[in-house]
Amino acid sequence: MKKLISIVFFLILLSSCYTLPVALKYYQPVLDISIKDTLQFIIPKGNDSIWNHEDIDSIFEDMIIFENQGLNAYVTEIDWNIYDYSSRLRESYKKIFLKPVLINKSSNDTLSILFYLNGNDASEIDSEDGSTDNVAYGIVKIQIKYYDDYGSTYFSNIFYKNVKAISDN
Repeated sequence: MKKLISIVFFLILLSSCYTLPVALKYYQPVLDISIKDTLQFIIPKGNDSIWNHEDIDSIFEDMIIFENQGLNAYVTEIDWNIYDYSSRLRESYKKIFLKPVLINKSSNDTLSILFYLNGNDASEIDSEDGSTDNVAYGIVKIQIKYYDDYGSTYFSNIFYKNVKAISDN
């Protein structure tokens, strides 16, 4: 009987004990970019003195990608879209890396990315920015798709930069 009472007492004592919940911490790489604040396109006007589809300018911009959490990130895609001030999509492009670009823990890497804008879209952006003066102001949105060492896929925050297109005439 003494044994039974001591076992019951021990079980009651054990059942009243609990451990505090362990906090869950999610680890994922976090990417940030550094690029010029304004992407400037110089689009020549054609023989008809207006911007049209044949008139185009492209620029390669160096984009520095930073990893902030101390984890490896493997960049697989960089997606950019150019919008006018009415939020209408004018140009878009997706750069896909067949061999992912490794951004080591808490470091950075520089990638050269192609941006382009044709004359017709520049004309549409110009008509939406307030005055039709052959100087078009818009916005480019940039997003990065990447994965970590465990294969989990993530998307970066959307980065916003200004776009300016001018005529060379």
